[in-house]
Amino acid sequence: RALLAEAEDILGRLDRVERGMAEVRGGQVRDLSIMAGTYALESIGMAAAMRMLPLYPRVRVKLLGGNWADVPRALHAREATVGLLGLRGAEPDAGLEVEPLRRQPGVFVVRAGHPLTRLPAVGLPDILSWPFLFISRAPQAVQGPMAAAREVARAAGTPHAAFPALMHESPTVALAALRHGDAVAALTVAVALPALRAGIVTALPWREPWVSV
Repeated sequence: RALLAEAEDILGRLDRVERGMAEVRGGQVRDLSIMAGTYALESIGMAAAMRMLPLYPRVRVKLLGGNWADVPRALHAREATVGLLGLRGAEPDAGLEVEPLRRQPGVFVVRAGHPLTRLPAVGLPDILSWPFLFISRAPQAVQGPMAAAREVARAAGTPHAAFPALMHESPTVALAALRHGDAVAALTVAVALPALRAGIVTALPWREPWVSV
């Protein structure tokens, strides 16, 4: 709720600017384009936009999803007014006004009954030995620990050769795919929570602060 409140505060400030412009234009419907990395979009962006609709009935919201690295370019190209992305991999940009939000914690998730859930202890090399579903480009703060864990996994046995095994930008799509095999996905708690509560997937008992958005 705190994250949504912060997101709505940003949208509210933008709306006050737009409202003044609308008075000049006669109060017609205005467009607000928001570009977001899919993890941010599906974790908080869509929920914040839905709560915005009854508050600002003359604003038509357009949500554009993609890899987090594409967001600054879309803002500079004026394809979007607002961007949502994880800042760890983004270069400082004096041309953009940045409003930090609280991080979304992440977890590694597998289907219920997955072999990893039967291990007495699970480490990152164990997790990354299995087929991994992930985005096409991740920040270096995430790539570094994963690459190190993959080296340990290779030294210990025969991990799945392709890494990631399947690339897709949407964590919701990755979550839905887990029931079809033994792959692992890294998801935000916000995205995974309904399936976790339903017992469809299981969160592996391993995490570090860098597993977040």
